[in-house]
Amino acid sequence: MQEEKNKEILLKDIENQIPYSKPFGVYDQLKKRIFRFILGVILLGVIIESITLLVVYFKDKK
Repeated sequence: MQEEKNKEILLKDIENQIPYSKPFGVYDQLKKRIFRFILGVILLGVIIESITLLVVYFKDKK
């Protein structure tokens, strides 16, 4: 059981060390980067929106 897990970890390590010469690997990396970028933009938008809502809320309270 433990040996199988170790083999899987080793295989993953070897796969990660292979440079992305295949177009699929590059495409996969690009997909991850685009996904992270979109997530970051959405999060940034949510944060800015919440700050502006808070500012408006406190201005209305005065």
